[in-house]
Formats: sequence, structure tokens, C-alpha cells
Amino acid sequence: MNKSSLIDKYFQNNLSSEEKITLHELLKSDMSFAKEFSFQKDVQIAIQLAERKSLKLFLQELEQNYTIKNRFVLSKKWLVAASISLMLSFLGTVYFFNSEGNSNEELYAAYFTPYSNVEYPITRSETLHNIKRNAFIAYEMGDFSKAEKLLNKAYEESKNIELLFYKGISLLSQNKQQEGSEILQFYLTQGTKYRTQANWYLALSNLQLGKKERAKKYLLEVINSTGGFKKKESEILLEKIE
Repeated sequence: MNKSSLIDKYFQNNLSSEEKITLHELLKSDMSFAKEFSFQKDVQIAIQLAERKSLKLFLQELEQNYTIKNRFVLSKKWLVAASISLMLSFLGTVYFFNSEGNSNEELYAAYFTPYSNVEYPITRSETLHNIKRNAFIAYEMGDFSKAEKLLNKAYEESKNIELLFYKGISLLSQNKQQEGSEILQFYLTQGTKYRTQANWYLALSNLQLGKKERAKKYLLEVINSTGGFKKKESEILLEKIE
């Protein structure tokens, strides 16, 4: 099965047990697949929210927010065609997001994707190799075990607190929820750049750990934060775990 079909079957709630395992492995190991999955998930969430908006506003929001870097820009013609198609199949394609009985594990898998590397963008022209660069190369390649170790070394050398945010995400990407949560909690005591993002990932990790009240606390932090990072997703997820 190709990767696009795997994503389609996920949103149709039609994955076999083996396919679910394959999907989760790809989300951890294939960064481009994880980004595509996240995009498709955002589209599904946007469709839900479209019930509360006019179609015009819905299309404007998609056009503004869903430009795929280094791939293509969504045209208005595509948006109209896609929105009509998606709205016609609304009940089927958003079954997962509308269903009431999702487990903590299913919700975590649906909403978790590793945060993009915006801290140390990797350029091919750069020839200098150092621990920090190697850490983020591993991170972008989906080798989160290696990234975790290198990020830890880079932090010990520089004491750059932002590196701990990515270390926390690397741990969560290895299903080390407790360890990842502890790192992200520590990050919140000193870091500022990724505070909202850290709250989002803490909400997910606590949900996975079965700590719903703590998950709700972090979701509210995201909802009440400035900026728009994961606010809509947090509102929907909060409704699901109430």
C-alpha cells in the first residue's frame, strides 16, 4: 500500500491492525510523511470548523494557512474543488474526529507529529559539522534516538535551553512519554521561545499517560496563549476528553 492510501484509510477509520502499526512507524521515522499526515489532519479539522463558518471564510482560511513549503501553493480552483469534494464526503472522512469513543492512544496518534526543525535549519551549502548540526540532521531524518543523545550533548556544551524542547520531542517520538514530559516541564521553567508548543506536547503526552486533568490544563494554556499555534486542535481535543 502506498503512503497516500494509508492516510486515506486512516481518515476513513478503515485501517487494519497491521496498517495502524505501519502508520505509527512512518510517523516516527519519515518526516515528510509526518508533515503530509499533519496537513491532511489540519484539513479535516478545518472541515469540522467550516460548519460554523461560511464557505467563503473557510476557503480564505485554507488559502492563507495551507501553503506547502517547497511543494506547491493551493490554488483557488483546487480549494473550491477540494472543499466541495470533502464536504460531500464529510461524514465519512471525519468519522474519527467526530466519534466519541476514541482511546487516549488513538487520540495521541491522531494529533502527535514531531515539531518541525525551525531552530537550526539544515542547508546543503554548510560544510561545518558540529554536535548541534548533527543533532538536527538526525532529528529531520527521524532518527530520534540519535537526535536525543546529540541534543543532550549539545545542551551540556552550550546550555541553550531551546535544545531541551527538541530533546523532549525526540523522547516523545520514541514513545518515552514520561521522560519527554519531564524534559518539557523543565523547559517551561526557563524557556520562552517554544512555550505554547511545549504546552501542546505536554497535553498530548499526559493524555497518552492517562492523566486527563493535566492534559486539560496544558490544552487550556495553548488555547489562552497568544498566536494561533494548535488553538483549534486544542479546542477540539479538549471537547473530546471532557
